Amino acid sequence: KLISVFEKVLERNLASARLPEGVVIAQFSEASFLTLDPYTVLIWPRDISEFEQQMTNEFTGIGIEITRQSGQLTVASLLPDTPAYSSELDVGDVIEKVDGMATKDIPLSCAVGRIKGPAGTKVTLTIRRNGQEKTRDITLTRAKIVVPTLRGWQRSGEGKWQNMVDEASKIGYVRLTSVSETTAADAEASLK
Repeated sequence: KLISVFEKVLERNLASARLPEGVVIAQFSEASFLTLDPYTVLIWPRDISEFEQQMTNEFTGIGIEITRQSGQLTVASLLPDTPAYSSELDVGDVIEKVDGMATKDIPLSCAVGRIKGPAGTKVTLTIRRNGQEKTRDITLTRAKIVVPTLRGWQRSGEGKWQNMVDEASKIGYVRLTSVSETTAADAEASLK
C-alpha cells in the first residue's frame, strides 16, 4: 500500500508542481518515518559518516571539545589519551585560527570540519590563552579518537574518570553522556 501511495505522489508531482524527484522522495520518506516513532530516521548517504561517528563515538581529530563563548571558538574539554591532551592546549584556550584560517566568523561545524582530518595528518591551531594578548601556534598530528560515553564524578591526576565516591560505603557515580555500541558493556564493567 505504501508503494502504491508513493507512486501516486510521484505521478501527481509530475502533473502539477514538478518538483525535483529527489525532493519528493526525501520529503515522502521522512514524513513516512515520522509516523512510526520519533526515533526512526532516514540516514541519507551524505550523512552516513556523521551517523557512524555518533554510533561508534569514534572520529579522527585531535581530541578536543569546542564551544563558542562570546563569539570565540574556545576549547571546552581535552579528551584523555589524545594528541590534544598531551599537548600545550588547555581548557579555555581561544582558537583564533585553524591552519591559518580565522575562526571568528565561521560556523562551529565548519571549524570542527577543519580540525578533524585523516589520521596521521597535521593541523595547526593558533591559540590565545585566556587573559593573554599574545597568540602562539600549536601543531598537532590527528589520530583516531574514541570518545567515552561514560564519565565518573571526577578525574584522577592521569585524567581517568573515577567512579567511586565513597569506597567504604560502596557509593559510586556513573554519568551516561550518550549511547554508542559499546555503552552497555562499558556501563556493566564500570558497575562491576
